[in-house]
Amino acid sequence: MYDSQFSLANIPYGIASKTSNEAPSVVTRLFDTVVFLDELANAGLLSDLPSEIVATFKQPTLNALAFLGRPAHITLRKALQALLADISSLPPSCIAPVSATTLHLPVYTRTFSDFLCSAAHILNAGQAMRGTALPLPSSFQNVPIGYTACASSLVASGTDIVRPKGLVKAEKEDEFVFKPSERLDYELEVGLIIGKANNRWESVGSAEVADYIFGLVLVNDWSARDIQAVEMQPLGPHNGKSFATTISPWVVTALALEPFAVASPPRRSTTGYILDAAVEHNTYDIHLSASIRSGQTDSETVVCRSEFAGMDWTLRDLVLQQTVNGCSIEVGDILGSGTVSGFGEGEGGCLLEINGGGKTEWTLKNGEKRTWIKDGDSVILTGWAGEGVGFGECVGKILPAK
Repeated sequence: MYDSQFSLANIPYGIASKTSNEAPSVVTRLFDTVVFLDELANAGLLSDLPSEIVATFKQPTLNALAFLGRPAHITLRKALQALLADISSLPPSCIAPVSATTLHLPVYTRTFSDFLCSAAHILNAGQAMRGTALPLPSSFQNVPIGYTACASSLVASGTDIVRPKGLVKAEKEDEFVFKPSERLDYELEVGLIIGKANNRWESVGSAEVADYIFGLVLVNDWSARDIQAVEMQPLGPHNGKSFATTISPWVVTALALEPFAVASPPRRSTTGYILDAAVEHNTYDIHLSASIRSGQTDSETVVCRSEFAGMDWTLRDLVLQQTVNGCSIEVGDILGSGTVSGFGEGEGGCLLEINGGGKTEWTLKNGEKRTWIKDGDSVILTGWAGEGVGFGECVGKILPAK
């Protein structure tokens, strides 16, 4: 379904195995075919590559490959583009249909931080929860606001998600009850995969930030709104989000996204604290969508279409903000964009924005009514930058609470 997004212009990287008994290794994808890089090397088809590049192909994560840096990534990308131009000539051991492979988490992640980069999401969500428009927080106008999320929540696309349980508000004021979440939501996000570690206590500068960006993935920041509501008074999200975060299997590299670089919206800063002024085209023109597939009929309904280029803060900003206080980052760390929303009709990047904070129902294509996600429903996130370059899908199905 998404085969056209994986052309020679893309060359994404992932981790896959052909059978459940085979060790996962580094792969790329061309249209509907998964290509195993270690098998290419074993067949002598990448003999011109430096040994330090070839040594990463047998690894069960992309961390070692990401660590090699931009010059090595350029070398490998060119070699693969030349070799895959005639994919029909490759030995059968080197390739497999997407349907015959198992895709795994692409990286080992020590730290996952999630941010708020969209003014539209802040204002839309505030309107939904409070019923009245509130001004944009002054802090957001000067820095992207983030928090340290739970790296253990990360799961690969296709992993079933068990409905979480937690403490939620009861009908009587100041009373609570422990129960399965009844307000399960998704959040449509983009994640940045860190490709270089900094030195602790040293901030990353604007001129070098590109060296720290290996590539991007789609992120579904699953959110139990009723559990989250209890935690937000007074601290912040924990159990309302830590049960699962789904990421897409294919890392679309910064190199593949270069043709789609655009300028971000003008800064709102009132203090002059502008994090990134090094490049004009500092974000990417990525088109995103979220769909819900009914667990009853398999009918799929698009519930959101939004534009990543409209985000107020960029992924480059997130690298700078994450390290501005001397915080260390490691290869494989993920920085999430936060919900990607717009102000237009159908541009709300989560159900909270669509259902007015749970006040209104909306209708699936097959006529079923929804307010929040039901057991059996699947959420499918997609993203594409342009001809031949996309992310495929990021999908998770909700199972009943245990």
